[in-house]
Amino acid sequence: PNRGTIGLFFENSVGDLYACSNMHVMAQDFLNQNRISFFKHKNQQAQPDIVLFDDEIQIDAYLEKAIFNGIDVAIARIDDPIKIENSIPENGVPVGIKIINSSNFKNFPINKFGRISHETQGQIIGFSGLISTDIANVFLNNLIVAELKTEKGDSGSPVFDSSLNLIGIVVGGFKGDASDMLTLIIPIAKIIDFAQMTPLIKRIR
Repeated sequence: PNRGTIGLFFENSVGDLYACSNMHVMAQDFLNQNRISFFKHKNQQAQPDIVLFDDEIQIDAYLEKAIFNGIDVAIARIDDPIKIENSIPENGVPVGIKIINSSNFKNFPINKFGRISHETQGQIIGFSGLISTDIANVFLNNLIVAELKTEKGDSGSPVFDSSLNLIGIVVGGFKGDASDMLTLIIPIAKIIDFAQMTPLIKRIR
């Protein structure tokens, strides 16, 4: 099975809770078939196909929708929401969201919380244009570019500012020379637009 990190949780109007990560984390099998989108209505979700886990608990979830075109995001409906604790270990509950744009990104400090490399610090250095993918004629675009350490398995990691405002989730990293490591981050506004639900945070601004 493919593995990654949960970036955030969403809640819909009837109280269903959803975990959010990348499509290449939650639905890599579809990408292997060059399928770049997925949707299954709640009434059709017969068997759980995602497992959320830490050292103590395991939670089943049902993949509901995903997209790998422009952005790389998927959401899965959680089978037992009562087990979810929406907090960052040793840091607390996300307090809000922060929209990063061309006027406020320069040298903006950020923290990432990933399954593999855990907490790392870095800074935003710009925005991407089109990023090619392994699927012909499919691109990711308008992503945040940061100097930030990530490792395989950190895909989907939430990225925050210093006040624990969520700015997005990691889509992947790549290295230039030996002293340079760049990470691409999907902005939170694009993720909310895809999910069409409310993030589990204290406020949106």
